[in-house]
Amino acid sequence: MASIRTKKNKDGSIAYVVRVYAGRDEEGRSRYLSRTYTPAPHTSPRKISQTLKALCAELQQKAKDPESDRSILFSGYAQHFLQRKSLTAGEYTLQSYRLALRKACETIGDVPLADISTRHLDDLTLALTGAESQYGKPYSQAYIRHILTLIRGCLGMAVREGLLRVNVADRIHYTPPRAVTREPVFLEKEEARAYIHAALKEKDLRIRAMVLLYLYTGIRMEELCGLEWGDIDFASKQICIRRASVYVPGCGVLTKEPKTRSGGRILCADPAVFTALHAYRNEQQKNMRAIGKTAGPESRLFTRRDGGPLIPGETAVWLRRFAKRHGLREVSPHKLRHTFATLQIAYGTDIRTVAGVMGHSSPTTTLTIYAHQIREASEKAARAMSNMLTPKDYPE
Repeated sequence: MASIRTKKNKDGSIAYVVRVYAGRDEEGRSRYLSRTYTPAPHTSPRKISQTLKALCAELQQKAKDPESDRSILFSGYAQHFLQRKSLTAGEYTLQSYRLALRKACETIGDVPLADISTRHLDDLTLALTGAESQYGKPYSQAYIRHILTLIRGCLGMAVREGLLRVNVADRIHYTPPRAVTREPVFLEKEEARAYIHAALKEKDLRIRAMVLLYLYTGIRMEELCGLEWGDIDFASKQICIRRASVYVPGCGVLTKEPKTRSGGRILCADPAVFTALHAYRNEQQKNMRAIGKTAGPESRLFTRRDGGPLIPGETAVWLRRFAKRHGLREVSPHKLRHTFATLQIAYGTDIRTVAGVMGHSSPTTTLTIYAHQIREASEKAARAMSNMLTPKDYPE
């Protein structure tokens, strides 16, 4: 049964709120459909009564059959979903949502929300599998799963708002493609040593500091670009991770919290890192004075030559040029991060410590990513134990 209440708008006009009980959701909570009607000035009581009666009938019909409305397309509701998410999500996250849902709408945008089925999800998966992204590379299974996860969230909101009975993208009804787990790519010990030696000879002090930070701390690219001089404690030889710097098309470089709750952390590093940072700071201050600026505690370590914010991806370009200049294998900043973690595990650092230094949300993440390296370290420890305790003349 429908209920009608009146409320006063800010401009003094009277509005009517029609509300209808629409059963319970999947978690057993009551659902309601509502519609607000504000009559135009001088509308007759009879006209208002007729309009409210029609609204009650419409909402009651939707409560009985929420999928009877075929006028709402997926593309339109996706925009509504993004508007709701903008209340809680940051701009960087929202931009990733926009790009993913835009790609989904290329295939299923014109499908009425009520008609979305698992077949449409399969069609979307097939369309993306093997297709090339804007960077000329195929979409990864992980990114396809990311798009399907957003669709699941979008349809879940439609269920809560009474527009759908069932979320067909829910794992109960649909199994997304399995993500391919790849072994992390990293530098071998000798290659890492060659990178360090090359960095110590590098004339560009900015590049020297960058390479040493990547290899000696396992810092993320966005965290590196978020470092300020106030985060560097030269006395105690520690680096504090407090923020990350990200690039959002149309918005520029933004500052956000670290990637995970464990992202804010204190890092220790080799003295060579702080020696390189000290030399680089002196050079940066000299360059800033030359253009009429200063580099204080709140200044970023890594900036453009004019002191402006650096797009994190630029450090990957610097790294490729550095490797080419010194005849080294070209790797990305993330692969140097993998190198740091792999070497830590190989030398017996416990997983909880590695997870903390890497800023992983839990040690389980570390165990999952570096399962192969952990297994090798375990086998090495077992052999060492055998050599230490098992009698030499004991038959195998």
